[in-house]
Amino acid sequence: MRSAVVWTLSDATRARRFYEKTGWIETGRTGVWDRYPAHPVPELEYARTL
Repeated sequence: MRSAVVWTLSDATRARRFYEKTGWIETGRTGVWDRYPAHPVPELEYARTL
């Protein structure tokens, strides 16, 4: 079974709602998007079976 993953910012409510409505499941994995080290942002992983 193949799957896809996507990461989104924790506070991105609209994006999270979109993923959840279209069948993506939050995996429980978290991370920190630190492209700009002075402003790290928490992120969440979502997955979906293809």
